[in-house]
Amino acid sequence: MVLNPKAYESDNATTDKPKSGLVLLNVTTGKNWQFEKVQKYEFSNDSKYIAYLLHSEQSTNKDSKSKKIVGSDLYLRYLDGESEILFQNVTEFAFDTNSTYLAYVVATSDGKKNGVYYLDLASNFLFPKTVESKENTFYSSLSWNKKNPILAYISAKENKKNQPDSCNLNLWMADLKENQKVINSSDCPETWFIPFKNKLQWTEDGKRLFFGFKPIEDTTIEFKKVVYNDSNYFNVDSIRYTSDIDLWHSEDPRIKPHERIWFKENVEKLYQSIYYLDEKKFVQLATREIQDVQITDNPYYTIGYTDKPYLKEITWNYFFKDLYKINLYDGSNKLIVSKIEENGNLSPLGKFVCYFNKKHWYLYDCKSDSTINLTSRLEFPFYDEDHDLPKEPSSYGLAGWLDNDEAVLINDKYDFWKFYTGRGYGFLNQTIAEGRTSNYTFRIYNLDKDKKSFHPDETLLLSAFDQKNKTLSVLKAQLSILGFEIMLEEKKDRKSVV
Repeated sequence: MVLNPKAYESDNATTDKPKSGLVLLNVTTGKNWQFEKVQKYEFSNDSKYIAYLLHSEQSTNKDSKSKKIVGSDLYLRYLDGESEILFQNVTEFAFDTNSTYLAYVVATSDGKKNGVYYLDLASNFLFPKTVESKENTFYSSLSWNKKNPILAYISAKENKKNQPDSCNLNLWMADLKENQKVINSSDCPETWFIPFKNKLQWTEDGKRLFFGFKPIEDTTIEFKKVVYNDSNYFNVDSIRYTSDIDLWHSEDPRIKPHERIWFKENVEKLYQSIYYLDEKKFVQLATREIQDVQITDNPYYTIGYTDKPYLKEITWNYFFKDLYKINLYDGSNKLIVSKIEENGNLSPLGKFVCYFNKKHWYLYDCKSDSTINLTSRLEFPFYDEDHDLPKEPSSYGLAGWLDNDEAVLINDKYDFWKFYTGRGYGFLNQTIAEGRTSNYTFRIYNLDKDKKSFHPDETLLLSAFDQKNKTLSVLKAQLSILGFEIMLEEKKDRKSVV
């Protein structure tokens, strides 16, 4: 668990804020260990090891724009024996899914031992071995394939300002002990580059790797300190360069306060792309127009958004966006719906997109390029019945999907419904309208964060909130049977309803 510093210590600190620590607790014996200034920690999936990386002892001087990347201390702790191994100058690390390898990146002050290294945790001797090591080269963004022992990472040359430049995407095949540079900096689309601070994410089947590009013109502006002398002290350019004045035009898409916030949140923004392991090709998915693209595990389609047509309107109205379908294999896109307020919901297999617009839920078929209004056939509202703002009411949310994209579960204020994606788009009130009848709100408890869909015969945990008495109950319901069964409630005067 995280050990946070005392509040008054943080408030009293002016420059270097106190860092969080780590508490390791043996839940069987009650014994605990505390570690200070821990930047990151991670357990191996077999629970034999914990690795934790300390914060660097270097002072965080904001004025040093070109400060060289140097790592800090990484400890690998064997949980049964309480023994530890220290690795110095580490910037990041990652366990593989099978807990066979620990990979880590080294960045030294002189750059001579920079590289990616690994430990074979299945071996009796934990000696570091080299994945790739080159002098004055930086490495980042370690990501293990979930199905095969393949490590993805970014490599970059060190430029004259001691910063990473000309980044490449690399794969290391652990079984073959072989390195592949799959995307060179020269392979990037025109006016785009691979950023060093990247996010590499493999799909569940291990066949595709998501990574990010950035447009060249979006690099951070460098501000040089102006040194005054007799010739430039009254110079207009010098005065303008050092002034704190924002110029805004009525036709600008964003007002200045919004623009500042947007820039801070998006300065490191990645434009999603995908690399195909078998075909050895990459496809750019996000563009300057469709900047936000969802990462997905299905091999066919994903969804993307753009708010560019509505940036001025957002100033006085609500947040709007256009929703697009994007073909994962060739990057082509097609508009699904314009000017919606809520995000779309892509089905786990990529067959459908369910979205809420103007008080109704719609289902878009990605293959046939057709849309159906799911809720117009019902007299019950699926929008916020208590809405009192000068905008379109929002939905109560989507509750999940069934396996094979067979059906989608949607909430109204009280109950949740099952809408089939085939069979004539039939629908059922899964809680038999007991919520609306008795003034209860039923919601699904999904305790598995990695779960993408429910089995058609699965038994679910539900919460039931009494809108009148403000009490909460826990129920269970089987998706193949309408109704529910009470497991635990605050007042015990209700029976099972089946």
